[in-house]
Amino acid sequence: MKITLIRTSELVPGSSNELTTPPVGIAYLAAYLEANKHETQVIDGVGENIQNYSRFSSPMNDSFLHGLNLSEMVGHIHEDYSGLVGISCMFSQDWPVAKQLIERVKLSFPHSLIVCGGEHISALPEFSIRDSGEIDFCVIGEGEQPLLQLVDLIEAGRHRDIVALGKIHGIAFLSGEKFIQTKPFSRKQNLDDLPLPAWNKVPIDNYLDSESGFGVNKGRSMPIVGSRGCPYGCTFCSNPSMWNQQWIERDPIKVVDEIELYTKQYQAFNFDFYDLTAIIKKDWIMRFCREIERRRLAITYQLPSGTRSEAIDNEVAQHLNRTGCCHLVYAPESGSERL
Repeated sequence: MKITLIRTSELVPGSSNELTTPPVGIAYLAAYLEANKHETQVIDGVGENIQNYSRFSSPMNDSFLHGLNLSEMVGHIHEDYSGLVGISCMFSQDWPVAKQLIERVKLSFPHSLIVCGGEHISALPEFSIRDSGEIDFCVIGEGEQPLLQLVDLIEAGRHRDIVALGKIHGIAFLSGEKFIQTKPFSRKQNLDDLPLPAWNKVPIDNYLDSESGFGVNKGRSMPIVGSRGCPYGCTFCSNPSMWNQQWIERDPIKVVDEIELYTKQYQAFNFDFYDLTAIIKKDWIMRFCREIERRRLAITYQLPSGTRSEAIDNEVAQHLNRTGCCHLVYAPESGSERL
């Protein structure tokens, strides 16, 4: 099946100095679908016009749309790939953009099925479906396997079969006016089975040339995911609804393999970890650092999403420093030793 995946343009306040980062989630989804014999078109609303800001009417005062405008995003959809359009909404601040984009896609391609996912959708699936009125399905949480199962069902023409849909864990939809959310999907335990992100589907050179990154500006930077999820349940975080409080790591050797690949393929020498909590196990980070030392990789890397304070002792800190870690966000969650 031919599928369009869209990362929407970002809604930013006029005073914002927005950090622009490549859409690693969409790139993983595209790679997974392609590996399972489906064809994808990726539209990166930010990356396609990374320097552009245009005014946008929204509940936020003095708001700007960063990247393509709505008409441009819809205009990028190829007719052959319009049967299923997947739209990612990671942050609730971007919901007004996603909602208007969904409406325009349906106007231009009335036959399209709209599938939405991301942190916002996973946290608020019923609100999103009802507020939009045009979403056919939501994918909740880690998206690769539920989306693939849904795509296979759609391709077989069985996407209106309530019994068949109910067998796919990790999705939500309306049956008439009734909201249905299936059982949570069991997280993929071996992340190394996933293909690497399909950066060939994304205008990655636009990010590299602009030296955009998630952390401190260190030149050409690529995103890296060493683990998914977080074992903690902070009240302010959407992690439980997206990742079910499971922290699942990749083999640190394979993470270094990916880093080394990008130094050669993209001449990128700074790497931003997108992990929710990068350091959970001391053994993992020590193996990672030792492998960088063994290969003598002249790189820098950053942990801009933060990591737990109790995970870093003197030995870990020294290894981080020696192997090129130049920036981390340190998260002392509480001043209480009991907590």
